[in-house]
Amino acid sequence: MQGYDGAAVAGGRAQVDGVSIDIDGIVLERLVGTGANGFVFAGRDIRLDRPVAVKIWPPRKDRAPHDGDARSEQALAEAAKVARIKHEHIASVYSADFLPSGWPYVVMEFVDDPPLREVIDELSLLDRLSTCRDVYRALDTAEREGIYHGDLHGGNVLVRWFHATVIDFGTSLLAGHEHSLRRHARLVHSFVHQLLPELENYLPRLDIPGIVRPEYVTYVEDVRIGAAEALMQLDGELDQLSGPDTAQRLKYVADQYSTALIDLTTPITAWLDARGVEDRPIAEFRARSESETAKRRSRPWPTTVGMKLRPVPPFVDA
Repeated sequence: MQGYDGAAVAGGRAQVDGVSIDIDGIVLERLVGTGANGFVFAGRDIRLDRPVAVKIWPPRKDRAPHDGDARSEQALAEAAKVARIKHEHIASVYSADFLPSGWPYVVMEFVDDPPLREVIDELSLLDRLSTCRDVYRALDTAEREGIYHGDLHGGNVLVRWFHATVIDFGTSLLAGHEHSLRRHARLVHSFVHQLLPELENYLPRLDIPGIVRPEYVTYVEDVRIGAAEALMQLDGELDQLSGPDTAQRLKYVADQYSTALIDLTTPITAWLDARGVEDRPIAEFRARSESETAKRRSRPWPTTVGMKLRPVPPFVDA
């Protein structure tokens, strides 16, 4: 964390910049993470005999001193929101309070899995698709509660085989509510690209305007992953399929995954061109696709995209 040398742990307590971190009923064992906003320790709840993670937020030394109180209150307010979420792919929040120093802290579920960024090269395509779906389910659940992660990256997703856990929800909103919503939308877009670069061979990243609701970006990327996976499967079977069978499968993909505001037919036909596929049924599919694409592009993007399908709290000042 900027301005801090680190943290020392001894005797079940921690020291950060000369400040003692001593939480009743919690034995701190080691430092496991340092970020832009705080420190994370692994420990044990001795009353309930379970492992826990403890995050503390020291004051930012690059900010004015009077910003600290508002930042602390907001940290706990966001922790309270996340504590209401119970989901298998989101680390649970157990409790939160202030240290005697006035620094806020949160006691959370400890997930002893490595971060995605450390193991991504070991994951197969199937593993990464599974991870992406788990992350989507976590984001979807949180977004329904009006909670946006805002700091989604390979360090905040823990993975082991076919299970992913998203951590550190809420803390990014310290940067301001609307700023974090926009950041969340951009990072979801970027996260999928980094985790599944193979998708570019089937469905290029979609051009999503900045006015779109952030939760709709999550939805769009989930649709795109499903469609690309269907095309990957079709790609492996293309040589064994007749023209009519291929056209039928493509029609299924387009019908299954296209929505009023997501154009999948254009990249599907581009993929056909790249594969050199042509047949009378394919030509008919191409013509219908181009007609549907023209209709879709004629519709403007409303500022309330996704709100009818998923009502969420409106933008508010933090």
